Amino acid sequence: MAAGWYVEKRSNETWLSLSDMFMDWVQANAELKNFGFHEGAELVAGSMIFACFQVPNRHGANFELFDAWADTTGRVFGKALNGTVNLSDGAIVKLRA
Repeated sequence: MAAGWYVEKRSNETWLSLSDMFMDWVQANAELKNFGFHEGAELVAGSMIFACFQVPNRHGANFELFDAWADTTGRVFGKALNGTVNLSDGAIVKLRA
């Protein structure tokens, strides 16, 4: 299983560019021997598009690094839980089954 984290994509950004930003932050701010994630399905909510990062549960509490990083970016972000994503701006988005 994996935890799904969503972060706002801005114009001309790709999942790969966001992934590079996240890993640069992780390398500068956390001492980890390994950490992995993969791309999930994008989420569209209103006029915003969110990139999805799937973080395997084997990384334990380290998946919270995504929350810490996203908070520093000034972007809207959130974690999927029980079929919904609670975004940092207070919006709640229901995921499709």
